[in-house]
Amino acid sequence: MSRPLVTLDRVDVVLAGVLVLREVTFALRAGEGVAVLGENGSGKSTFLRLLRGEVWPAPSTSSPGRRHFHAADGPSESFIGVREKLALVAPEAQDAYVRRDWDLPVEAAIRAGFFDALWPCEAATPAQTARVREVAEALGIPHLLARSTLELSRGEGRRVLLARALVSRPDALLLDEACDGLDPGARQGFLALVAAALRGGTAVVMSTHRPEEILPGMRVLRVESGRIVPVPAASGSESGSGSESVSGSVSVSVSESGSGSGSESGSESVSESVSVSVSGSESGSGSGSASPPTSPSGMPSRAKPPAGPSRIRR
Repeated sequence: MSRPLVTLDRVDVVLAGVLVLREVTFALRAGEGVAVLGENGSGKSTFLRLLRGEVWPAPSTSSPGRRHFHAADGPSESFIGVREKLALVAPEAQDAYVRRDWDLPVEAAIRAGFFDALWPCEAATPAQTARVREVAEALGIPHLLARSTLELSRGEGRRVLLARALVSRPDALLLDEACDGLDPGARQGFLALVAAALRGGTAVVMSTHRPEEILPGMRVLRVESGRIVPVPAASGSESGSGSESVSGSVSVSVSESGSGSGSESGSESVSESVSVSVSGSESGSGSGSASPPTSPSGMPSRAKPPAGPSRIRR
């Protein structure tokens, strides 16, 4: 079993006097994929902010309410240095550049990820410049580096936000309805890149209200009345323990040629030829009375493996 990154033990979250999340017990482990389903306003975004240390567990006399961040020197309740390791991707960040009329080159917007910011706070170092180029090429957007963030289509801008999140080599990506506002082609291309990052070893927690965006191999949770409940996986073994796990061993050989392109109309395409050899195992277990919209077999509908690069290494 992979090491934990964040653990929650019966945590409540209260915002403006309202109990938003209650008795949340959860562990995010290195390299795993988690999808969090729920209606708008159900608390999915708050859950991601809780994982990232942006909101605090509420004091409670009835439960411990403990959150721990796990590093090489052991668990800690301090969030110092954590947010750089748990990178957030949300459409609101893309809108912020337009709303504030920030005419920032894409290269600088990506480099801002080193500082967990929208704007870089210092001049680029040679190492940062090289890393920005490396990530841009992996995501198929090197041709955008000199462009202004104000000139990007929705799909291009979302890839830039993903590059900004990946540039600092985070342990995990937290995607907060990250496909909102994208047309089907751009959504498919974006999910292909997220899947490649997951296969490359970066953990992914994706909040969404669209079950079709769930990537293969992800364990699935649902926010319901402020509680996080597991949803049975479409494949693998199940038990009534209320928990799920994913493990696997992947060996990949890649031969690819591809391009990612965008236009001002917001449509994009991704084309790669990838040869992948995979050996691995997955197991999932879970219980819960609620489930997302299902396939004809009665299991949650999941995204087909999207076309894209085999993996994006950390």
